[in-house]
Amino acid sequence: MGNSWFSHLLREIARPFEQIGHAIERNWKPIVAIGVGILSGGIAAALAPVAWSGWAVGALAGGVGGFVGSATGAALNGASLEGTLRAGVTGGIIGGITGGVLGGLGIGTSLPRTDAEFLKNLAIISGTGGVAGGIDARLNGGSFWSGFRTGAELSAGLYAGLTSFQIFATEKTVQMYPTDGPDDPSEYNEVLTNGIGGNADAMQARLDALFSQGTLARAEFNPSNGYILDVLQTVWQGVSLGFGDSLAASLRAGLAESPDAEVEAHSQGTFTYLNAVIQSGFHLSNPAILGSPWMPEAEFDLVNLLNGGRASTFHGGYQGWGDISNLTGWGYNPLKIISFPADIFDGAAIHNSNNPFGPHP
Repeated sequence: MGNSWFSHLLREIARPFEQIGHAIERNWKPIVAIGVGILSGGIAAALAPVAWSGWAVGALAGGVGGFVGSATGAALNGASLEGTLRAGVTGGIIGGITGGVLGGLGIGTSLPRTDAEFLKNLAIISGTGGVAGGIDARLNGGSFWSGFRTGAELSAGLYAGLTSFQIFATEKTVQMYPTDGPDDPSEYNEVLTNGIGGNADAMQARLDALFSQGTLARAEFNPSNGYILDVLQTVWQGVSLGFGDSLAASLRAGLAESPDAEVEAHSQGTFTYLNAVIQSGFHLSNPAILGSPWMPEAEFDLVNLLNGGRASTFHGGYQGWGDISNLTGWGYNPLKIISFPADIFDGAAIHNSNNPFGPHP
């Protein structure tokens, strides 16, 4: 009976992972198309000079995305090498023209600041990308609707990748001080840096409250671009290992003005701090308290060791059961990830409660 109970428990634990696996198996082509689109968007963003106008950036992104997307769609549907390349070329031309027109109209080339603005642009770009993909498929003897679906999926990934990479490579922290505090950053003994969904008013209120209690704390504030793009920006931070992370470079420059201050970071801010450590060549002098880290435990331990063990984690451990960041910051206990499906409605609240400087600013 004991073995039967244990076997049942294991089956229940495995059930969410089996469902995820079946979903991936059924939808692997769209997943590949969207993933390729995000990667292509990052490449296009990295290639485009800052001085380029909107239509030029749009044409480059559309051309890259059209070529890669059409070639990917043809390859996924069993085309020959010649057919794949032919589809890529025609897709690149159509995508470049479409992207140039949209970019000239200012759609998709200026950074959105809210989820609503991002989703509006995403819908427009996905729809036009789908039409371009359908036309390209018909020109190459395929199905319009099959090409439409692949074009829409890849365009969505392309726009998400392009936009989030631009934010990753250009966004800087904003220095904030208590309303009645000193302007000299070297006088402060604490520096706060926040995670996704940063709210400047909440951060200001937190700094003022700490100042009224006699704590000299300032902030290297991470502005929000909406939760969706904040999460995608965090993904770029995670895969970059610090290279090209403008937010981390900005934090590092700000900490140079407060060399003895302790950093208190939460959520995405933990990635920003660790990337700043990597960028410094593991010589960042500031100790840190990290709440609900978004990086794997092994990565945290390695970076922390190389930096002289200056960082600790909030509450003496990594994120607890039910914290939504267990999905990305998995630890040495892989079972913790199963707490997210069980606590899906509380995961974000638990994540925010693991904040070293109080309510989520």
